[in-house]
Amino acid sequence: MRFHVLGLGPIGTLVSHHLCKSLDTTKHGVVLIHKYAHQLKKANLAGNILKVEREGVVDTSTAFRSEAFQAAQQLRYEERQEKPLVRAEKKAREESSSDSSKAKRVSPSSIQDTHLPIESLIVAIKAYTVVDTVKALVPRLTPNSTIALLHNGMGVYE
Repeated sequence: MRFHVLGLGPIGTLVSHHLCKSLDTTKHGVVLIHKYAHQLKKANLAGNILKVEREGVVDTSTAFRSEAFQAAQQLRYEERQEKPLVRAEKKAREESSSDSSKAKRVSPSSIQDTHLPIESLIVAIKAYTVVDTVKALVPRLTPNSTIALLHNGMGVYE
């Protein structure tokens, strides 16, 4: 099973760290969803390391994959069933040729990850952004997906 963690603030980092430490990462994966592509690039360059400090002791975890949240690149579940890698590489080429900004470019491998269905989604973002963000991820959710909301605030139940 893959766990996707959306939001890498204190709560998302803590949950991701403990998932990584408690799961067999050869069977289960933890995917960190970064808000922007430049954050993804920075995390990849740093080795996808998360650090958690408890009582002055810093513990690190590293067995993560990362992807960038890009609502325009989310595909419907039905569309992912046929050749997702080919579509991902084509989209990456189109975007890199049309977009000159380095911060927005995403490598084909990270685009490929955005086509994987989300089995378990842990949402740890600000309450006012939850509805729009989860709506953008709906195409990647399947009828068997689990969503855990770990945000502060109210008004998301709808």
